[in-house]
Amino acid sequence: MQVSTDASKGKSTTAGLGWVIDFQHADPRNKLTAPRLGFDLRESRSILEAELHAISTGLKKALSWCNGLEPQLTAANITRTFVVRLDSQIAIHLLDGTLSQDAVVSKNVEAVLTELKSVAQRHSVEFTWVRGHNGDQGNEFADRLAVFARRTHESAIEPGRQQQTFEVIRRDYLATR
Repeated sequence: MQVSTDASKGKSTTAGLGWVIDFQHADPRNKLTAPRLGFDLRESRSILEAELHAISTGLKKALSWCNGLEPQLTAANITRTFVVRLDSQIAIHLLDGTLSQDAVVSKNVEAVLTELKSVAQRHSVEFTWVRGHNGDQGNEFADRLAVFARRTHESAIEPGRQQQTFEVIRRDYLATR
């Protein structure tokens, strides 16, 4: 299962988070394996903190989706390996241990990082870097959702209009598969 995540942070402390959960090479018409897209908002002091929150949220959504579906996933020969794809090199280096957690000065970043490492130890999780804004469909749509979340918040877009726009983004993603 591929989980693409991204974050968007403007001048305020509110960041937009976006994620795309996709069983690569599975039939998107199958409700069990149809891609899931989502967005949320999170208070974040830095883009790194926002990126880590996006990773955490996307991964938790993927885990939650798979919990309770174990018999169906096994019957469909689908493994519970999560490949989390992100465009933040510093987040990748913090997660894979090539950059010391001591380099992080924010307690908020440290807390999210510790939580992510704990989740990764309990489940089959691989973190992979992808170049942002370079044609990777999962990353492009996670970015689009993160920007959408932040901008609709900043512009106080009503929930009904927000849902309509989200459905357009979701349909656009399905059309690229």
